[in-house]
Amino acid sequence: MPSVIALLEVWEARAREDLESRLEMLREAEVQAEAVRQRFEHARIAREEAAVPGVRC
Repeated sequence: MPSVIALLEVWEARAREDLESRLEMLREAEVQAEAVRQRFEHARIAREEAAVPGVRC
């Protein structure tokens, strides 16, 4: 039967792998969110530039 210490070491290693995986997913999501923010801002600016004064889009 494995010792408690050995089981905790395995548990810690799995938790570390899970954390690293989720942090990578978070970094990727942050990059995607920034790209969407930029597209939104460009679309907003384009709409404002194309807008006719006094006419609401």
